[in-house]
Amino acid sequence: MLLGRVAQRIARCFKWLTWVIVFRPGSTNNKQQQQQQHKKTHRGTVYRRSARGEQPGERTTRRTVAVSKQTQTMTGLSSIPIGISDWLWSKSTDISSRARQKGLQYAVEGYINNITISKDGNITKIEAKVYRSQSKNDKPHDVFLRCNQDSLVDQSCSCTAGSPGYCSHVVGLMYTLDLERARNPRKDESSTSQPQQWHRARGKKISGQPVFNLVVAKAKVSRKRKPVVCNYTHNNCHFFSNIGASFVNPGVHPVSQSDDFPNFPLPPQPMNVCTVLDEQATRHYTELSITMPDSIALEHETREQNTNQLWFQARSTRITSTSFKRICSRRADQESLAANLKSATKVQTKAMRRGVVLEPIAATQYTKLTGNVVYPCGFVVNPHSPHLGTSPDRRVKERGEGSYGLLEIKCPSRESFVQCPYLSRQTDGSYKLKRSHEYFYQIMGQLGLTGMIWCNLFVKCEQEYHLERIQFDIAKWEEMKTKLDVFYFDYYIAST
Repeated sequence: MLLGRVAQRIARCFKWLTWVIVFRPGSTNNKQQQQQQHKKTHRGTVYRRSARGEQPGERTTRRTVAVSKQTQTMTGLSSIPIGISDWLWSKSTDISSRARQKGLQYAVEGYINNITISKDGNITKIEAKVYRSQSKNDKPHDVFLRCNQDSLVDQSCSCTAGSPGYCSHVVGLMYTLDLERARNPRKDESSTSQPQQWHRARGKKISGQPVFNLVVAKAKVSRKRKPVVCNYTHNNCHFFSNIGASFVNPGVHPVSQSDDFPNFPLPPQPMNVCTVLDEQATRHYTELSITMPDSIALEHETREQNTNQLWFQARSTRITSTSFKRICSRRADQESLAANLKSATKVQTKAMRRGVVLEPIAATQYTKLTGNVVYPCGFVVNPHSPHLGTSPDRRVKERGEGSYGLLEIKCPSRESFVQCPYLSRQTDGSYKLKRSHEYFYQIMGQLGLTGMIWCNLFVKCEQEYHLERIQFDIAKWEEMKTKLDVFYFDYYIAST
């Protein structure tokens, strides 16, 4: 027993010493020979490490999928009878299950390459190279098949199990021929002579068509039909205006109110900034240019404001009055502010949703309190400063005096306006809008761009309200306008 263990250890040490001499890592000649042999035998293939542990003197890499061009562009495939595969699979007693499994693996993973098909009378010759799955540095096996119209006449392989002709390499070659025949069926062969095709996906057969090309009708389709053209450019307000005439409440006396509010003056704007724009910035600024009639039409068409797509589109390319405070009070890092304003998305906070719902109610309450007439207002762009824009909440026609102005509505979630942080208490006990707050900059921008001289600020709280008139301050607006122009031409348009 002891002598046997000693003999085993001596044999194991001798084997390890032999491996170190032949396969030592520092052997440059051995590495070069292996690399040259690898390039000659396995060019164009991909390897991955095997899950087994690496043994001394053995390459434990394994081939992954790498189908060769010869397999993909096989010629002469039509000369091979389809019944040959059936004849080979009928030899179930001669082909082991392991040979079938390995053969399918060889076919799918691309071990079989260099397939050549030749015709000699009634005999078809098929030759192929099958790379080894374990000994990668050895030359590939040579597989040879000869068949007639009925059966295989001869099949052989250079491997140890290939002398009877039913090894896994022969099976893999037959699988490869079947797969290639399924991918490229013969055009002159009838459908009944080919294998079933119902397992193959149909693919995209039905292509999309425009809606106006679709015809929904009875079976009599030969008669001429007049196409139905759908016009999406009609005015919905005009379209539904006739509904009101069909439903009249006898208990309410209808009062018609015409929009006799004059167009905004849109006066010339102060310009204290001189700059030279590059070609791209000039093109961008030119696209914003707008004429006086177009500006008036834009205000008329966007009076629905946040429910109007044109309103969003016109705002997206301009600096609006809601951002005037952020720009005018900025002292550093103007580039990040410009990027932030450009990337602003359509976000509606809880306070904004509350304002959208309560704004019409607040406008009605303002009318009852003051007797003034209010009108909706759209997006205003002054042609003298097309890079700026504003959206007043309402236009106001004052009762009796006939004076025109604007209305800005705020609906905070407060019980009393005393709790509003943007209102400050004066010495006489009254409250006024803070001149440093963003709402003041917003209102001043509205007055400066539209040409109106006053704006009523109406703050509707849960229990109370605050009403204040803010007069236009031309000096303040000139100061704001200079800062807005510097920011736009030096930072905003420069990063476009």
